[in-house]
Amino acid sequence: MDVQEAIEKRRTIRFFQQRAIDDATLMSLVDAACLAPSAANRQVLRYKMIRTPELREKVLAETAWAGYITPKRTPVPGENGPAAFLAVLAPPDERGEISPMIMADSGAAIEAVLLRGISLGIGGCWIGAFQHENVERLLNASPLKVLFLVALGYPAETPVLERIVPGDSIRYWLDEGNVLHVPKHKAESVTILL
Repeated sequence: MDVQEAIEKRRTIRFFQQRAIDDATLMSLVDAACLAPSAANRQVLRYKMIRTPELREKVLAETAWAGYITPKRTPVPGENGPAAFLAVLAPPDERGEISPMIMADSGAAIEAVLLRGISLGIGGCWIGAFQHENVERLLNASPLKVLFLVALGYPAETPVLERIVPGDSIRYWLDEGNVLHVPKHKAESVTILL
């Protein structure tokens, strides 16, 4: 699969097969994050892979899913929940804040994980909606902060890409067959060539 195909195929997955991901594959995903761009090559991000059922369920309970269609795409442990969560962590500055460059680094790292996942048949959901303090406590994260979570697993759904232009609704939706449709802008509708 080439990069363009992986980019087009990558959609957020919220329902997962109940099938474990082996440790070598999980580490391959983290390695993709480590190879992503990093401002000044500082590489300050750290990762925790949550794969034990008990901890996965506790983390899942602290997350929010698919705001436009909640609770229809909220995974249930043992039914369609993720096989693992990747927590992306970083040290705060002296004011307790995370710099914009570290946030940019985390975005690059997460996209690398998601694209590597596509090549391995693994889907993911990038999650920013979670109870940060509770998750940090569960993961024993201090003094680091948990910036994002990525739910990972073998997909149990196949969302459909819908191309839109500005002014069209950006809300994803479920059709009568319970298939998720995800609108994304077309490049020519959001770009000015100079």
